[in-house]
Amino acid sequence: MIELPPSTTLDALVRCRQVVMTRTNDVLTTTSLRGARADGDSVQALTGLLMTSLEELKVAEEELREQNTVLTELRAAGDQRAHHYRQLFMHIPAPALVTDTLATILESNHAAEHLLRRDAGHLERKPLAALLHPKSRADFRTRLNRLVTSDDSRHICLTVNRYGDTPVDVEATVSIVPDVGPTRSSALFWLFTTPCRSE
Repeated sequence: MIELPPSTTLDALVRCRQVVMTRTNDVLTTTSLRGARADGDSVQALTGLLMTSLEELKVAEEELREQNTVLTELRAAGDQRAHHYRQLFMHIPAPALVTDTLATILESNHAAEHLLRRDAGHLERKPLAALLHPKSRADFRTRLNRLVTSDDSRHICLTVNRYGDTPVDVEATVSIVPDVGPTRSSALFWLFTTPCRSE
């Protein structure tokens, strides 16, 4: 009697299929070598094996269908949460950016686009240093190297160039955000404040 592996995963389904194919091939090869028809016991054993395999496949199919339903629901819930937090980020009143650890811009909110006088399409994948006034760049690169080795928030004073407008001094509060996704292990979150203007 051949034992079939439990068919509750895709791997188990593959193993079950291989067992049936191997057993069928063995029966057919043995019969062919004898030059005779398969005897009743071999046919009965093979039929029983196929019936058992079919039942296991049905059970596994139902379990996989249920797992797929759960995964689909989890993904929909995850997508909804991601959309929710994306909307929160986009509507933070203060200018905010998300960059990689080299300070290449990955995301910008509406307030950051207004501050820099550029839309998201012109900010995405652009080095943050390219948006700074030349007098800020050397210090920025030095401070950036320190930022990525610390989990604490840091404050940096920068002068940013604004498209079609005068540069403005801002203070950036920068934090490391670990494990932000499968394609990158961490990111930097930049929150900008501008000096208060006299009324």
